[in-house]
Amino acid sequence: MKIDKEIATFFINELRQARAVSLKDSENFEEILFTIEKLGFLLTKDESKDKRNPGLGKYKDELEKLVQ
Repeated sequence: MKIDKEIATFFINELRQARAVSLKDSENFEEILFTIEKLGFLLTKDESKDKRNPGLGKYKDELEKLVQ
């Protein structure tokens, strides 16, 4: 899935902010994970609670496609 420039810019900024927070305090690493999870949700439009693939794993395929 492709995302438009505006959404890409939003997530780049979100990741930069999350990285800055985690660099100040490594216990805040979850901010990066929350941002990746939001992006995965957007890519998959997945509102279900997939018990077979909980957490970020359910977004793996779409996130890999985006990265490639």
